[in-house]
Amino acid sequence: MVSSYHRLLLALLMMLVSSVSFALSCVAPPTLAEYFNKADAVFVVKVDSVTNEGLQAEFMVEQIYKGVVPELNKMIIKPMPYWFDKVFFKKQQHYLAFYQKDEDLFWGACSRNIILLNKNNRDKLDKIMSLYKEAMELEKDLSL
Repeated sequence: MVSSYHRLLLALLMMLVSSVSFALSCVAPPTLAEYFNKADAVFVVKVDSVTNEGLQAEFMVEQIYKGVVPELNKMIIKPMPYWFDKVFFKKQQHYLAFYQKDEDLFWGACSRNIILLNKNNRDKLDKIMSLYKEAMELEKDLSL
C-alpha cells in the first residue's frame, strides 16, 4: 500500500519531470504554408563559406520563389547548449529561407526561418512552387 507521503513524493516527482520535459521541448513550429504566407521573401541559398565553427554561413541566392531578396549574405545559428542543438552549417549545402523584414535568417532548436534542403526535397519543392505559381495565375485569370 502506498502511503500519502509516497503519493506526495510521486506527485512532486511527476511535476518536476513534466516541467523539465516541457522546457526541453518546443511548441510545434509553424507549417511551411504559414512560413510562406508570413514571409516577405522566400528563396533558396547555397552556402559558400562557414565561420564561427559552423554557427554562421555566407551564402549565394540560387532561386527566388517569392518577393524581393534583401541584401543579406549571412545566416546565423542561434546558440544553444551543445547537448541540445547539434546543428551546424556546412559548405555547399542548400537551404530554403523565409525572410521577414528586419529579422535575421536563423536556425535554432525551437524556431527557424531556414530549412536544410536535400536533392529529394528540393525537387519536391520545385514541383510545389510550380503548382503554386500556376494556381495564382489561374486565380488571377478567373477574377477578370
